[in-house]
Amino acid sequence: MKQQPLILIIDDSSMSRKSIEHLLASEPVRVLSVETGSDGLRLAESELPDLILLDIVMPDLDGFEVCRRIREIQLLEAIPILLLTSLNDKDSHLQGLNAGADDFITKPFDPMLLKSRIRTILRLNRYRKLLSERARFEWVIEHSEDGYLMIDRNDSIVYSNHKAEQLLGIHGASGTIQGHKFREFVERRFLCEPAHSWKEWPQICFDNPDGKWFLIQPESVESHAVWIQITTIKHGEPDRPAVLKLENVSESLATQRVTWSFHGLISHKLRTPLSVIRSGIGLLSADNLPASEIQSIAQMTMRGVQRLDNEISDILEYLEAPNSSVSGDWASVKDIAELVHQTGQATRHNRLKLNTGDIPEDVLLGMSKHSLKSIILELIQNAIKFHPENSPEISVTLVQKNPEHLCLCVADDGKHMPTEVLEKAWTPYFQGEQYFTGQMDGMGLGLSMVATLIWEAGGACRIYNRNEIQGIVVELDLPIKQQSLQ
Repeated sequence: MKQQPLILIIDDSSMSRKSIEHLLASEPVRVLSVETGSDGLRLAESELPDLILLDIVMPDLDGFEVCRRIREIQLLEAIPILLLTSLNDKDSHLQGLNAGADDFITKPFDPMLLKSRIRTILRLNRYRKLLSERARFEWVIEHSEDGYLMIDRNDSIVYSNHKAEQLLGIHGASGTIQGHKFREFVERRFLCEPAHSWKEWPQICFDNPDGKWFLIQPESVESHAVWIQITTIKHGEPDRPAVLKLENVSESLATQRVTWSFHGLISHKLRTPLSVIRSGIGLLSADNLPASEIQSIAQMTMRGVQRLDNEISDILEYLEAPNSSVSGDWASVKDIAELVHQTGQATRHNRLKLNTGDIPEDVLLGMSKHSLKSIILELIQNAIKFHPENSPEISVTLVQKNPEHLCLCVADDGKHMPTEVLEKAWTPYFQGEQYFTGQMDGMGLGLSMVATLIWEAGGACRIYNRNEIQGIVVELDLPIKQQSLQ
């Protein structure tokens, strides 16, 4: 609830104070009153009134001195002061103005005139405060590390701060995006994901204030990918423009991707050799083993140690590798086949079928082998993890979608998932472990990290329930490196 304006009366006359209090009893204001200038100064500092009614002739400090002291205090310097005086000479008025008073009213005052003066001063003071608050707000917004935009229901940009224009690629004093249709503007410069959500723009940003949308500049050899996250700021006024907050989350997503990829690598690289070592040590702890068995178990344990050493070397090599979707060696169609085969062996899953059709093995993809390996591992792991018996039949198919993309399709016979979960499966930060996300337990990064790698490379992602049987289909559009077609 909005607080009523506060009026402070400083007057040594009890009759005058009570008269003004009675006069203002019917007004939408709060009133405090004191009888000395010293008490008035203390109360003004503690309560910060909206208006001070100040008598001039008082025993301790006169009104002129109180007025001067108020103007010397930074918190009080802008508070309007209305002097109440029985002095009607020109010199007294000039002295009051020089001391910092805003207006005068002469005793005995006309009640209606005093009311009118008070209403006018409070109204002007409210406008002054609004202008001051707006100026401070605009300064903060213009100097914010995040971008802010306002769009109307027709998707026209009605306001943008400097950071928003910078994030969207507008530079220089001549550049402006105000008046442009927001979606049309960003679609010319970015990939807009999740794609299904952008189809409902701008209505969705008014109807779904908790939504998140992403603008992506795909990664290239020359530059890293740029991720801009868009959220709406709630203001509770449906007829007002929507306020959009734009944040550069590129570093955050890159860190999450590295964490996810490293987690997957660790879990698969170390599990098998550690199991061998653990088993060997357990067997060696038994009593009365023949020497031949001890030697055999020791050799098996040593092989586990050697394999563990090799895997740790691979992990260290991984940590030194570029953490991007297009850095490193370019992947090829041949690599897809090899990676699917290797993943099947690593997961010990033998119900895995691959069909690459008649696409030449030497066709290069616009992404690295490292990224492709992470993606294939995640999708196959995901199918196994969420199958009711952890034993799905998985088919991996590669088809030529168009001259620029190959479509990698991974289908399983697990179970269907709720539509609302599938719609959010690619969204960074989405947590849906109780249904289906392809996430490592406690990590919350699986399918969303697949999406970041695909989107950064300039591809697209789709996920849907199978029609004819239970299960999920994941389709990834992998960009073709154009020089491989020449």
